Amino acid sequence: MKIRSSWRLRHPLAAPGACRQAVRREAGQALVELALSITFISLLLGAAIDLGLAYKTYQTLMNATAEAGTFLALNPAVNCDTHSTWCAGTDAIGGADREARNRFREEQGTALHGSASTLDLNSDRIDDTTQTIDGMAGWVWIGTKVKLDEATSDDVTMSGGVYGVSAGFTGTTDSRCLQRYRFNLAGKQCFIVVRTEMIYHPYITSRLLGNNMPIHAVSVKPIVGGP
Repeated sequence: MKIRSSWRLRHPLAAPGACRQAVRREAGQALVELALSITFISLLLGAAIDLGLAYKTYQTLMNATAEAGTFLALNPAVNCDTHSTWCAGTDAIGGADREARNRFREEQGTALHGSASTLDLNSDRIDDTTQTIDGMAGWVWIGTKVKLDEATSDDVTMSGGVYGVSAGFTGTTDSRCLQRYRFNLAGKQCFIVVRTEMIYHPYITSRLLGNNMPIHAVSVKPIVGGP
């Protein structure tokens, strides 16, 4: 005994040709729905992967930024007599800045690897110090992406026990904080501010997020070393 299609059972008076057409329509509709579902699910998975990698980049940047900030808070200026390499061509504060940026870059190690590396802030898989970027030599360009500034307590905010800086902060004009004393003449605390930027290139959702996604991190720490 032949088993008729479910559509035929629901419509016993329908012609056999109509039954076959209905089955084909149902199959075609299911195929279209499957294609749309796969596209949507793939987009969600791609967004999840890109956001996960972007968060990894942020964590890498934040850790390195905190490393540079901690170093400068403890060593706002270096002894050029004992650290002549750091001070080459600059002064005690410049030597501390140079070492802080070096510690920022090498927070993960000295070898370039992985999808997020502080040795490669523009994410082109080439060590930043070995190339010219935006018309600037490597270390000069790095200086624009790893900004080191001083601040007074007037410039600093606190939220959840974490220091930050007020919107529009560009540095302080306080002479003692610029010389990296612990306190200025008014007795206010001086701070080190490290602001960094790394570029993340989305892999899957670049049409939605763009080819370049700047990721920023900030570390604000009170100066505890020095005079």
